[in-house]
Amino acid sequence: MRQYSVCRAVIAAVISAFAMPVVAQECVSDFKAEEKDAGVVSYSAVAPLPGKSADQAFQLSQQVASQAGWMVYQTIPEVHTAFARDSKGKAGDKRGELVFATAMGEHNLLMALVYNDPPGANTPKSVVSDQFCKIAKALRKRIAAAPPDLAAPVKAPQAAGVEVAGRNAALAGARPADKLCLRGACLGMSVGEARRLKLEPARAAFMQFGPEAPGAGRAVSTDGRLIYVTDGAWLDSKSVAAFARGVRTICELRSGSFAHMKAEDGKQIKLHFSPTVRDGKGTLILRKIERLLPAMSQMDYGYFQRSVAEEYGAAYVNAGQVPPADRPYVQMKGWTLTLALPEEDLGARLMETPGCSEKAALK
Repeated sequence: MRQYSVCRAVIAAVISAFAMPVVAQECVSDFKAEEKDAGVVSYSAVAPLPGKSADQAFQLSQQVASQAGWMVYQTIPEVHTAFARDSKGKAGDKRGELVFATAMGEHNLLMALVYNDPPGANTPKSVVSDQFCKIAKALRKRIAAAPPDLAAPVKAPQAAGVEVAGRNAALAGARPADKLCLRGACLGMSVGEARRLKLEPARAAFMQFGPEAPGAGRAVSTDGRLIYVTDGAWLDSKSVAAFARGVRTICELRSGSFAHMKAEDGKQIKLHFSPTVRDGKGTLILRKIERLLPAMSQMDYGYFQRSVAEEYGAAYVNAGQVPPADRPYVQMKGWTLTLALPEEDLGARLMETPGCSEKAALK
């Protein structure tokens, strides 16, 4: 987070330098180039904006930056600051970083822009200045066209790369404060609740249930019959809906069941459902989410890892740590992001739920 703190400090200094009014006709003001450590050149400027809402301007600025070819991968809404990289670059490429923020200056609403050239690159000043100007002009038009009392938040553009749930632009979708979620899938959700997810077609043996279904799992149907359930099989959107309608109680299912979704970048998200006891009945809940990550440079990987740690807070566990056995956790290890509930030793509790155990007669 040190780099973010430094960038915020730069932006604050850029904005505070303008004690005098900045005329709106100027495209950008006080354009500067400063050489940093390791030969990195940092460019900065301030753009005057119409309006009086830094929050509204910040929301619109993310859309403008995205349309200008920048991928917003991190936002800090509290200070109206966003971090972005060239969306056309490929993993492993040297890509510069654009940091922009909106704030009320002493006389004007302002946008501060900072661009850090990657080590070894020599982007001409005119190219950077033109890009700053392009963003500033587009943002002025968007603010002028927006209602002055914009109450509803503008949806921030999602990054083309990786995402998890949360408030950062590179993290997709808000999650309830007390749940760990990824792309709408939340740990602890039941199979019935999973019907709203966009599940991929089953890739292997799909879940079957009924009096003659293959597999060692057992359950009670909604009409009270003891039935068999395919253990360790796959669910898709159709079978999830059918299972929720046809199965009342899980009696035995050792391996649980699985399902697939796709992330924004096309990578696989694997969902693992396993039994628990709720309200006196055995039910399948989402116990683990495994999201494969796309190829990233070491720098991008580090940025994303910090975003994950910030988003999930105390639930985040470093890659070198053993996951806790007594609480939910999030861990990014190698090229997999995992969200998981602790394993549960149910013993004989499933078979003891109503309808699962038949009574033996002496005669």
